[in-house]
Amino acid sequence: MSLKITRVQLNGYPTADQYEALHSRMEYAGFGRSILSSRGIRYHLPHGEYVSEHSMSTEEVCSLAHRTADSAYPGKVSVLTTEGNNVNWNGLDPA
Repeated sequence: MSLKITRVQLNGYPTADQYEALHSRMEYAGFGRSILSSRGIRYHLPHGEYVSEHSMSTEEVCSLAHRTADSAYPGKVSVLTTEGNNVNWNGLDPA
């Protein structure tokens, strides 16, 4: 399984409750909001970013994320999924 990073954007004017619904549904679908460093330190991802290690293809993960996000905020969702284990970051807050 490889690491997949998914970006979800709720277009328009989503409310805080809709974002909470999104986070809850994404978590239930296997998408986390923090990432583990090679040193074993967990960091919060930027807003709208999720990480997963699904055994599905990138296309299938993107589709799952889109369906999941659309259930929280129908018709106004943009999703991008990338795959790879070489992920670097700076400035993320420890979880």
